[in-house]
Amino acid sequence: MTPMKILLVNYEYPPAGGGAGRATRQLALELVRLGCRVEVLASRGKEPLECFPEPGLRIRLLSTHRKSVHETGPLAMVEFLIKSSIHLRQSARDQDVDLIMYFFSIPTGLATFLAPPATPWLVSLRGGDIPDFNPGEYRLFHALLKRANRSILRSAHAVVANSLSLAQAASRLEPGLQPLVIPNGVDAVAFSPPNREKPLPTLPLQLLLVSRLNYLKGVQYLLDALAQLPQGLFALTIIGTGFHETSLKAQCARLGLENQVRFLGSMEQQELTGHYQAADLFVLPSFGDSCSNTILEAMACGLPIVAARSGGTTELVEEGIHGFLANPQDTPSLMTTLMRFVADPTLCLTMGNRNRDWMVEKYAWSAVARQHLRLFESLLESRQKPLAHAQY
Repeated sequence: MTPMKILLVNYEYPPAGGGAGRATRQLALELVRLGCRVEVLASRGKEPLECFPEPGLRIRLLSTHRKSVHETGPLAMVEFLIKSSIHLRQSARDQDVDLIMYFFSIPTGLATFLAPPATPWLVSLRGGDIPDFNPGEYRLFHALLKRANRSILRSAHAVVANSLSLAQAASRLEPGLQPLVIPNGVDAVAFSPPNREKPLPTLPLQLLLVSRLNYLKGVQYLLDALAQLPQGLFALTIIGTGFHETSLKAQCARLGLENQVRFLGSMEQQELTGHYQAADLFVLPSFGDSCSNTILEAMACGLPIVAARSGGTTELVEEGIHGFLANPQDTPSLMTTLMRFVADPTLCLTMGNRNRDWMVEKYAWSAVARQHLRLFESLLESRQKPLAHAQY
């Protein structure tokens, strides 16, 4: 049987970019293990990028003028669209692809206007591509491209969202649209609890935050909360970089948190897993995530979660079961939530063990890839849009 030939298109790919790039890589690897022939079309900047070679997986990185590893910028996005359209036309001429999956309707899906696909194609929504899901930061961008965005969603053979809340936001943008919900996954082998049994946490509780550092991640509210709580209760490790990093470090200095908070920058997965395993509690007060990869990784490593009650996070973290949710952009609410673990440190262990079991059962990348593969097979068999409530 001829293997299915799949092209995944995303303007970001690790180590550049954020969660969507990492999801692209993980899905590609799992699809290869399921017998597919996969090519990833992404971009690179001036920085040399490690391409994670894997038999059956081809990675083509188009040269663009990225602003930095963590930020693409408008120029690089336009460059990627133009260069990717040339590649897509060539693939269509060679009949070398059975199906195309675009990560992000905007900007990546705009390539469908420059090089209309000759094969079935679908869009994987990630959050930043839907107007009212990530407030503020992309407002002008979405206003200018609203009609194009709606056209992409209408034209796609299928639309996938990684959370129910994101699917609902997409339906508000394009009434009548019913995206299929397939969440992000987690590598439950690479991200796992320490081999030894964890002892009961002692003060200060070790907090960990892993994220691209931008305004929507809400780190500024966490720092305000720590500054107002008694010293000696918490120590925070922040892993990640971003354009908000400088202001966050200045905020730490202004609040006198230099001895309580450390910034470690970005790091490779092998080293990152060790930090998850050493922490007592994972904190991410983001108010702009659809399905956070790092929350999934933390839960797979057996950590309880403190997060903001926003977006797809409410679908990952059940209140009082997997952790606790604070009101978004609300420092006092975040303080109250953190203090629950000081009052009862055993929650770190009981919730953490429960989270590990749940990740293995429901969110392993192998299961998520099989859901995608069933959708792909359905599209190739029917050559038309799937039924509205089909389950994959």
